[in-house]
Amino acid sequence: MLTLSPQLTRRLFITKQRLAGEKATSIMDVVRDINCVQIDPISAVARSHQLVLFSRLGNYDLDGLDTLLWDERKLFEYWAHCASIVLTEDYPIDRFAPKRRVVAARDSAFAVR
Repeated sequence: MLTLSPQLTRRLFITKQRLAGEKATSIMDVVRDINCVQIDPISAVARSHQLVLFSRLGNYDLDGLDTLLWDERKLFEYWAHCASIVLTEDYPIDRFAPKRRVVAARDSAFAVR
């Protein structure tokens, strides 16, 4: 069994989230690495998905995200664990998620009365 120290574990998670090491080179690289980008309409500084991408890419073309979402359709908005931007190539996985949530909700302690 492989054992990792807490320090190495933290470093691996931070690196995989693209918060340390080399900057990502594209929006698609970021979304592939972190699996989804949460959408939040509140924008004290900027919308949350724009801040997430900026923190991993630096300056990037805001229109590039719209192109990926609405023109090329490589990304789409979906209710993953919250309102999110996810990969279209993961759609076969995501389309079954609502059924899992319904079953989980039905079997939860809140459903038992």
